[in-house]
Amino acid sequence: MGKEKKPQVDVDSIHEKLSEHYQIKRDVHTKASSAIKDFKSVSNTIKKLEKIIDKGESLAKKDEEYNDYLISIRKNIENQKYQLFQLKLSNGESNIINLLLNINDDSTANDFVAIEREINKYRDLVMDLEPESKLSDEYKLLWDEHYSTIENHFDNLKVKKIHCSVVASKNRVEEAKEEFENKLNKASETLVTADITITKKSLTKLKLIIDEANLTGQKDEAYGKYLDHQKSKLSEYKKEIESVRLKIDINKHRKMIEKTQPSVTEGLELLKKDSGITKKPSTENQNSDGESLYDYINRRAGDDANNEQNQENIDESSEQLDENELWDNVENNDPDETPLQRITIDNDEQSIEKID
Repeated sequence: MGKEKKPQVDVDSIHEKLSEHYQIKRDVHTKASSAIKDFKSVSNTIKKLEKIIDKGESLAKKDEEYNDYLISIRKNIENQKYQLFQLKLSNGESNIINLLLNINDDSTANDFVAIEREINKYRDLVMDLEPESKLSDEYKLLWDEHYSTIENHFDNLKVKKIHCSVVASKNRVEEAKEEFENKLNKASETLVTADITITKKSLTKLKLIIDEANLTGQKDEAYGKYLDHQKSKLSEYKKEIESVRLKIDINKHRKMIEKTQPSVTEGLELLKKDSGITKKPSTENQNSDGESLYDYINRRAGDDANNEQNQENIDESSEQLDENELWDNVENNDPDETPLQRITIDNDEQSIEKID
């Protein structure tokens, strides 16, 4: 009597992506497909297959060859469990690695929030798999390896976040600096008060942006030195603004002079014209010495002025002399002397003569 035909495992109930691994044949595949994403579904399918195998225990006792087959299936399931464990860990980590690799200088704060969320999810996954890590040394070794990378991913995220912050902050400083320099150059060319006022506001904006960047500068030493250099240049910018301001004030004052001076000159010329001062002396108005009437009048006017000055000096000298004589008389007279008495001193003897 021939051997009974081997029973077939119901593969229709097995997850589609794993069905090839549970076919009833000796050369069972041991590698799981990298395309498996639905870990929960696969895990449920494995549990379902284990229950099916358990129901065949009675058959395995009756047929040694079938018993060997079930044993091989169980070993295959154990391998697939480990592969599933490995896939859960590696898939979670690969998502983080890909997100970190996609970070660039244009990444926003939302990008970093999304990556941080993924790292937290990965950490939760690793902690949820900790009980399974106790199944064997192989499980434990793999779990420890992934557990140790959690903090590394957080550190890597922090470094990239600082780098992007530095790039964005430096771009803002450079843009504000370029804007200020353009406005300063324009004010230097136009020498207009409105332009220098705008330049001052632009410098205030630059200083504010540099101050706001200090927090980022504390996290990156090189960027901190860059900010210190930019701060040192602010005083130079102020001097340049004051220099342009001085040029504007000088230019305004010069224009006022240029605007007023022609009026003064024109007025003087008009006065000279009306008074006849600007007329050239003719030969008809010359005296016998060849002196023009114009020069003669000026000379006489000068002589009269000199004569008046000399007379004033003489009068002042006479008044001074009279005043000195008066004081001399006062010093030589006794304050108690009456108009009819005179005191004379001769050889230390006093004599009083009364005048009738």
